[in-house]
Amino acid sequence: SKLEPPDTSIYFSNINENSVPDFHKYSLNPKLYEYFEFAPQKTLAETRIYLKDLMQRSNNLTAHWWHIKHKNESKVIGTIGIHDIDLNRNSCEISYALSPSYWGKGLFSSSIKLILDYLINDICIYRIPPRKLYQNKCTARAIPTTATQITSTKTAESNLETYVKDWI
Repeated sequence: SKLEPPDTSIYFSNINENSVPDFHKYSLNPKLYEYFEFAPQKTLAETRIYLKDLMQRSNNLTAHWWHIKHKNESKVIGTIGIHDIDLNRNSCEISYALSPSYWGKGLFSSSIKLILDYLINDICIYRIPPRKLYQNKCTARAIPTTATQITSTKTAESNLETYVKDWI
């Protein structure tokens, strides 16, 4: 499936093996790994193994990952995922990677806005702990604005605003 906002230059598509060359290209940049818990992939074979593992973990029950694709360039420029999904608690965690070539262009904010809109409006998940997201200062700056934009369109039903505002 594809998640696509009407007003941005990115969209999400399900991860697949056809994306290995694009995925590998941005995965080579050591800057990308500043906040990761693992080292950069060095070979196309390592990237292929990592992508296959990500595809297996993307089971739709407790996790799902998408590629972040650039509309104008028709290529994969990042990955975003939700994991540790708990529908009983209406919670999950978000992980992402965006090619350093696209940092500072508002594409992360667009990605977060799209994923939060999907979580809140489509699958009613509104508890998203900030743990690792806030270790990255650029991420920390983007989230409050985005989350506020989304919650401002919602009512206080189910205390949705309270949970998201607690997150930010």
